[in-house]
Amino acid sequence: MRRSIPDPQGQNDEGFATALAMSVSLAISLTAAALLVRAEVDLRIARQALDRSRAEYKLDALQAVAATDLAKDADARPATVSFSGTEGAVHVEEEAAKLLPASAAALPESWLAGLGVKNPKSLKDQLIQWPAAKALTLADLASLDPSPLWRACAASFISERGRSSNQSTAVVSGAQIAGAKLLRLTVSLSGSYVDDRIVRLTADAAEPAVVLDRHFYRQSAAPPPCPAPPDLEGNV
Repeated sequence: MRRSIPDPQGQNDEGFATALAMSVSLAISLTAAALLVRAEVDLRIARQALDRSRAEYKLDALQAVAATDLAKDADARPATVSFSGTEGAVHVEEEAAKLLPASAAALPESWLAGLGVKNPKSLKDQLIQWPAAKALTLADLASLDPSPLWRACAASFISERGRSSNQSTAVVSGAQIAGAKLLRLTVSLSGSYVDDRIVRLTADAAEPAVVLDRHFYRQSAAPPPCPAPPDLEGNV
């Protein structure tokens, strides 16, 4: 009696099907995991965008309150303002009391080094050579050097709306701003976002301040204290 010879290919059909199923399942699992990770990233980005939008709305309202208070009394200089249960810290500076970028040659290099600037000469050259036709915004000024102290303090001493060195003394926190119409108005939420603006006060109750420049950014910690202003009369 002839014995049948099994088909060698048929012997592996079951094992092959099992391996294929495992491969397909693994591919589906990896795809699902990748989609889940992407969804989590998208959700985190969406939440950050929502947080930023909420902070921007709150700070815009707080800026309006601060500008209204200053328009009524420029000497008031409120330390804080509140709106709809949200409170923000306020810092006010007079732009006219600051040094023009083109007059940056008057800045002592030792003072700039104290701000953490690694190459004071290069920074001064950038300021002096800044194109006259291009606005030096708050964001531009902060980005000229990576030092945290420079980024936090530069706009308190330098402004394209300032005066020449022989007319200017750098502003400090307690500087008088009586009668000033052109101000830097900074409002911040604790441990969160900052709305930094250059504004011109008006006599219009409906629009107490015209915004000339704005730098909106997130601040992870309280900024370091700024040093004393440089002596622009030549004494380092």
